[in-house]
Amino acid sequence: MESDSPPSFLQVLLQSNQSPLDSQIPAIRDLIATTEAQLAALSSEREGFRRKDEEFLQQLAPLEKQISDIQKKRRTLQRKANDLDATMRVVEKRIRAQNSILSPIRRLPPELLCEIFQWAMLHGFTRRILRWKVAIAPWRLTHVCQAWRDAARACPRLWSTIEIDVPNGFESVVTQFLGDSDTNTEDSDAETDDSESWPGQPRHSLSMYFPKAGLDTQLHLAYPAPLDIIFNVGRFKKSSYLCELLRRLVCRSNRWARLTLNWTYDSETFSVLAGIKGQIASLRSLQLGLRGSDYWPSIFADIFSVAPRLRRVEATILAEISPSQFLLPQHQLTHLRLCTRSRRTLDILLPLADTLTHADLAVDEAESSSDAEDEFESESFPDAVELSKLQWLSLDNDSGMGCLIAPQLDSLKITGYAVNVHTILNRSKGQLKSLSFNGAATPKVLDSLVQRAHILAHLWVRFPLDEEGKSLLSALIRSVSDGVCPNLCLLEVDYSPFCSPRSKGEDTDFEMICDTVESCWNVAKDTRTLRSVRFPMSNCPLPILERFDRMRLEGLNVTEGSTIQSDEGF
Repeated sequence: MESDSPPSFLQVLLQSNQSPLDSQIPAIRDLIATTEAQLAALSSEREGFRRKDEEFLQQLAPLEKQISDIQKKRRTLQRKANDLDATMRVVEKRIRAQNSILSPIRRLPPELLCEIFQWAMLHGFTRRILRWKVAIAPWRLTHVCQAWRDAARACPRLWSTIEIDVPNGFESVVTQFLGDSDTNTEDSDAETDDSESWPGQPRHSLSMYFPKAGLDTQLHLAYPAPLDIIFNVGRFKKSSYLCELLRRLVCRSNRWARLTLNWTYDSETFSVLAGIKGQIASLRSLQLGLRGSDYWPSIFADIFSVAPRLRRVEATILAEISPSQFLLPQHQLTHLRLCTRSRRTLDILLPLADTLTHADLAVDEAESSSDAEDEFESESFPDAVELSKLQWLSLDNDSGMGCLIAPQLDSLKITGYAVNVHTILNRSKGQLKSLSFNGAATPKVLDSLVQRAHILAHLWVRFPLDEEGKSLLSALIRSVSDGVCPNLCLLEVDYSPFCSPRSKGEDTDFEMICDTVESCWNVAKDTRTLRSVRFPMSNCPLPILERFDRMRLEGLNVTEGSTIQSDEGF
């Protein structure tokens, strides 16, 4: 390895321009020869590597051809697999189609298929087109297959509901509905209220699912089933459009079973209704409302007075009326829901409705003048009003109702101020089983409720956020805790403080509710009647929640959240 090291003088010569000494030249030549020999050896070794690489390439060439052939075959197989997948999908579709032939629904008798269609219609299977609500379900059913089309066409009840909901200003839509080619659409456009236009819809371009011919067809297919007619119509400059619709329906008034009529007053359209007088022998339910006017049309005086099957009436009467302005067959009504601006209307109708079993009464006092109310208070119900069959009563407040006698009353709902409940209950001596109380009350009212608590099965109470309401709630709940309600099966409490952040003393409120529930629950199973409890539990202390959880594990249905009162029972 020493020969591999260059002489020291060589480094000096390489780093300068000096010429070598004569004595140094042989050494330099020997070094060059040695280096050249080393290079030749390396070159020879490299040539051996190259020859080896050529041998490897010669061996790889046939393998590359095999790989190319394999890749080509793989692509061919993939194409065939894709073709087979497509064929399989076609075959699977064919199998599904063939299996559908054996589907049980194909073997359903038309009568049963029609019954299924009717149940589907009960769930509001409708579509809203702008403001038109059109029952398109029967039409869609006819597009499925011939069997469904035949079944739907053979079921008149599927076609018996006709609902039209038209807002103010859509005269051009009504024109298109009727197919009136003589109408000047420019005038109609001028009268249209932009506020009624819907985003994303052409203002007067509409694909009508329910044209004039559709109404005629539906009336024909509905024969001879009773008709359910629903008209919610706004104000129109040209009411002749709606008159034509109404005339087509009035011609079938002898088949009306239910009528809902909410209409802005118009003399021309209302005059068409005169044709139903004496022709509504099948009418069982009437919902009536007049919007936008304090005037009660004289046409309504007696057109509904002859309706031998009428049992249910829901009316909004905001005008002052006299006994001769609105005649109903009161002595046959069983259900009455009445919203009025004056208690004089109640004075007119209630004494005559001695067959009522359910009544929901509300007075829009916000629309009444205080002078009129004061005048009425001095005259309200001069004599006792006995409703001997009344079982269910709902009042927005009981002012002026102290003369009511209802010996069969078992369900009472009050949503406003209560001052005469005790009088109603004392005079009725009814077996009250359900009480829904949402508002303020006097101590006399509370005492009356507590006296009848022993027969309550359902108690729903909601009191305002004030000390009086809190004390009334506490007294009523404690009466339940003392075993006054042995038949109680459902307790619902909606108390405002429970829904807000707790303040000092509210833990006691929660504890009071829990104690009440436990007193009704921790009794012998054969005497236990309480099944459900519901009240707001937000911000409820953890120990109280744990107590409720223990009762829940034992079978009590405990529902969290505010209670919701419905019209169940009416």
